[in-house]
Amino acid sequence: MIEAAMFIFGSVFSMFSFLLILRFFFQLTLFSYEHPIPKFVNAMTDFAVLPARRIIPGIFGYEIASLALALLVEVLLLLGTRLLLGYIFSWSFFIPLLAILSITKTIVYIILFAVFIQAILSWINPFNPLMSLLQSMTSPFLKNFQRRIPLVGGVDLSPIVLIFVCQIILIWPIGAIELYLISKV
Repeated sequence: MIEAAMFIFGSVFSMFSFLLILRFFFQLTLFSYEHPIPKFVNAMTDFAVLPARRIIPGIFGYEIASLALALLVEVLLLLGTRLLLGYIFSWSFFIPLLAILSITKTIVYIILFAVFIQAILSWINPFNPLMSLLQSMTSPFLKNFQRRIPLVGGVDLSPIVLIFVCQIILIWPIGAIELYLISKV
């Protein structure tokens, strides 16, 4: 019974947090909201973000409400999971830090998977409607590598390097900090 409750609780909260982070990421990469995927993400999160916008102001033209809500959802996810596992409720300074780390990890995974899917689609079907979304999501990160890495036989190796860098970031700083924080909670 507890496993089913943990699955439902974790799935709902994780998916909602992912959608909130994706909403912020789309805004960060200045993607057009006319594409069906950002429309879907906005429609799924508007019920929480629109009221939160009245309370949480934007910073430098960016909507921070979705990111703040994602942080709140991640904190609730961590606390709820601990309660379902039978731990006594205790607030720790490390729980919000773990939530911030989880958001950071999700952003890195979004970049990683967007680059991977974009690379695969560029070989299979470069005119897929999804390509415009993926290019806007990855171009801020790929530009730095594309300027420094020359084409090899007409092939752009910058996506491979970016995937490698994302994996290193997930392993070393994020993974090490996560292990430390988990040991303190």
